[in-house]
Amino acid sequence: MLMKIYLFSWFSLLLVMPSLGQTQSEKIIDSLKLDLTKQNDDTSRIKLLLELSATYSTVDPEIGIQYANMALKSSEKAKWKVGIARAYSRLGVNYQRKSDNENALLFHQKSLQLFTSLDDKKGMAACYHNMAGSYRENSNYTLALDYLFKALKLNELTNNKNYQLRNLTSIGNIYLDLKNNEKALIYYEKSLILSRELKELGNEALNLSNIALIHFYNKNYAVSLNFYEKAQKLFEMLGDLHQQARNESNIGLLYQEILDYSKSLYHETNSLNLHRQINNLGGIGKNYFNLAKMYLNIVINGKNGGTYFNGQSSKYNLSMASSYADSGILYFNKISDFAWLSYTYDIKSEILNQERDYKNALLTYRQYTQIKDSLFNSDIEKKLTETALQYEFDKKEALIKVENEKKELVQKNIRNAIAYGFAGSLFFLAIVYRQRNKLKIEKNRSDELLLNILPEEVAEELKQTGQANAKQFGNASVIFTDFVNFTEISEKMSPTDLVSEIHKNFTAFDAIIERNGLEKIKTIGDAYMAVCGLPNENHDHAIKAIKAAKEIRDYIAGSNSKFQIRIGINSGPVVAGIVGVKKYAYDIWGDTVNTANRMESNSEAGKINISGSTYNLVKDHFKCSYRGKISAKGKGEVDMYYLDE
Repeated sequence: MLMKIYLFSWFSLLLVMPSLGQTQSEKIIDSLKLDLTKQNDDTSRIKLLLELSATYSTVDPEIGIQYANMALKSSEKAKWKVGIARAYSRLGVNYQRKSDNENALLFHQKSLQLFTSLDDKKGMAACYHNMAGSYRENSNYTLALDYLFKALKLNELTNNKNYQLRNLTSIGNIYLDLKNNEKALIYYEKSLILSRELKELGNEALNLSNIALIHFYNKNYAVSLNFYEKAQKLFEMLGDLHQQARNESNIGLLYQEILDYSKSLYHETNSLNLHRQINNLGGIGKNYFNLAKMYLNIVINGKNGGTYFNGQSSKYNLSMASSYADSGILYFNKISDFAWLSYTYDIKSEILNQERDYKNALLTYRQYTQIKDSLFNSDIEKKLTETALQYEFDKKEALIKVENEKKELVQKNIRNAIAYGFAGSLFFLAIVYRQRNKLKIEKNRSDELLLNILPEEVAEELKQTGQANAKQFGNASVIFTDFVNFTEISEKMSPTDLVSEIHKNFTAFDAIIERNGLEKIKTIGDAYMAVCGLPNENHDHAIKAIKAAKEIRDYIAGSNSKFQIRIGINSGPVVAGIVGVKKYAYDIWGDTVNTANRMESNSEAGKINISGSTYNLVKDHFKCSYRGKISAKGKGEVDMYYLDE
C-alpha cells in the first residue's frame, strides 16, 4: 500500500468580503444592532439589516439568512427594488457560506435579474462575482471564470477598485485550482498592487499568502517562506486569528517539505493553539492530520537499517503519528467533514502498515475507499441537481431575451416604415431573408457539433424536448485505459510533444471504439473511458468491449508509442445522461463504472484485467487466467481475470 502525500492550501477564498476575526465581528454586530434600535426610517433600517446579514455570513450564516429575510420583507413592503435585489444577494451569500450552492445560485440569479432591470452595474458585478464563487465550489471553473471576467469588466467600467481587487484574487484562485500557477501568479500580483494602492491590509496579506503558496508549489521554498512571513506580520497586525492559524500551518507544511521537522512541529503547534483559541474544529482536525503526516514522514524518510531519527525511535514516531491521526478522525467525524475524514483514514492505514499491523491497515484503507466512493457518487447527484437548476434559469433568460428582441424588432420596423417607406420595407425583407439563411447555416453547424459530442439518440431527444433524461441500462460493459508511469514520462517531454503523442493515441482509440460499436464517454488526463451496450442495447456488449480492448493494447504495442497501457473492463448496469449546460457532456455512473476503474488500476502494463461479471459473459469466447479477488464497495470481494494472449 503506497502512501499518498496530501498538500492542502489554507489560504482564504475571497467570495464577498474577507473573513473577520471573532472579536472584531462581535464588535461590528453589537454596533449595528445598537444603530438598528435607533432607526425609524425604513430605508436606513433595511440597510442596517443588510449589513448585519453580511457580517453574520462570516460568523453564523443561519442568523445571516434571518436578517436577509427581514430585509427582504421590509424592502417588498416599501416597494424598494434595490433593497429587494440586495436582500436576494445577501441570502445567496449566506447560503454560499453554508455550502448550499443550489439555493445560493437561485438567490444570486434573482438578484442579478433585478439589478439588470435597474441597470445597476455595481450590483450586477457583485452578483457575477458571487455566482462565480458558487460555480467554483461545484468545480465548474469555466463558468466561474466567465462570471468573474464579467464582474471585473463592470467594476473597471464603474472604477470600483475595491471589488476589482477581489475579482483579481478570485481569478487567481481559480487558475490555482486549475494548476495554472503562471496565470494565478499574474492575477495575485495585480491584486496585491491594487491592495497596496488602496491600503487594504487584509487583502494585501491574503495575496502575499497566495503568492507564497504558488512559490511553494514551484518548490521555491526560500521565496515562499519570505512571502508567508510578510503575510503573517500583517495578519498579526490586523488581529486576524483565523488567518494567522492558517498561515502558521502553511509555514509548517513548508518546513515539513524541506525535512526540517523541528520547525514544522513548532509552526503546526502554534496553528493548533490558535485554532483552539477560536474554537475552529475543522482547523484543529487539519492540524492533527498534518502532525500525523509529519511523524509518519519522519519514519519513512529516516529509516536506515533500524537507526534512530530525529532523536526518537521509529516506534515512538509511529505512536505519535497514530495518536494524531486518531484525534483527526475524531474531529472530522464530529463536524461530518467526510473529505478530510477519508484523507485521515488513508494516512492511518499507512501508519498501521508501517507498524506491520497489516490486518487493521487493510480495514482502515477500506474505510478510506468507502468514504471516497461515497463522496464521488454524492458529487454526481449534486451536479445533476445543479445542472437542472441552471438549465431552467438559462431557459428563462433565453425567453426574456427573445421577447426583448421581438419588441426591439417591432419598434425598428415602425421607424423604418415611417422613414423609408416602401424602399425601407424591401431593405428590411432582404435583411430578414439574409438572416434566415445565416441562421439555417448556423443551425446545421450546431447540429453537426452536437452529434460530435453526444450520441445521435440523445442529441435528437435534446433537440425535440429541450432536455435528455438520464436512463438506466441493465447490461453494458465499461472500458477504462490508463498510461503506465505517465507522470514520469511526461516530465521528460516538451508540452508540444506530449500533447501530440496523446492526440495520436486517442485518435487511434476513437477509430477502434467506433469500429467495434462502442460509445466513447470521455478522456480524463491520460485516461480513456468507453462503453458498449448503450445508448442502444447490445447482447454482445462484453465480447465487443474485449475485442476493442485487444485492438487498443495491440495498437500501443506495435506503434512505437512512448507509453505502455493497462486496461480494465467490468460489466453490469449503468446510468447514463447529460452533465452540464454550457458545454454538454454525456456521462455514465454507477457501481459498474467504479468497479471497471478498479479493474484498470489493478491491471499491469500490456494486460487486460476483467471482472468476474465480464468473465461469465465471455468465458466461452476467450481464454482467461484467474488472478484473485479485490474488494469493491457495496459488492464485497470481486473476482479478477487476465485475458490471455
